[in-house]
Amino acid sequence: MTDKIRIFVDMDGTLARFHDEQLYLERMFEKGFFVGLKPFDNAVDAIKRIIDNPNVDVYVLSAAITTPYCLSEKNAWLDKYLPNIDKEHRIFVESTSTPKSLCVPGSYMYKDNNGNYHNKISEKDILIDDYNKNLEEWERDGGTAIKAKNNINHKGLNGTLWNGELIDITDTADSIAERLTEIIVSWKKDVEENRYNEDDEELEID
Repeated sequence: MTDKIRIFVDMDGTLARFHDEQLYLERMFEKGFFVGLKPFDNAVDAIKRIIDNPNVDVYVLSAAITTPYCLSEKNAWLDKYLPNIDKEHRIFVESTSTPKSLCVPGSYMYKDNNGNYHNKISEKDILIDDYNKNLEEWERDGGTAIKAKNNINHKGLNGTLWNGELIDITDTADSIAERLTEIIVSWKKDVEENRYNEDDEELEID
């Protein structure tokens, strides 16, 4: 098992300026919509820096609606703005109603004491997403969730505000990368402390 942190980054509203387009809910079914989205430049630059971190694997995890254009255009967008994320690290969810954790490599299903099935991922699987529903489902299944605060969300206009980890993707690339690095370093420290404690317990048993 690898000790690497896996960071899964959403596209629409996190890397791409999806909501800046007029009538985006109607136009997203049109040819040229997804490939033509402008990037959140600082967020993209920050992810480029994190890709080089040897303790991290970076994935894109994005919903792909059912049109003839969406999937190919999202790949073309990534080829342009984040070419260092290869095809094996691009995951597209076929339905917006499907929990993103179900598409994580290595996730598994388990049955609780009441006979109900649940999906399970690792706490070292980090999702960066602008949508609370995706974040809540990710945490429920065992992962670590970080809200991507963009130019329109996290204003308390609809539902409750996210009260967990948060990164402002309109901030500078330096600030975004620094905050992500802090989270990575903190997680690695926790892993090392847990190993140290487990080693102590084994010595006491011996």
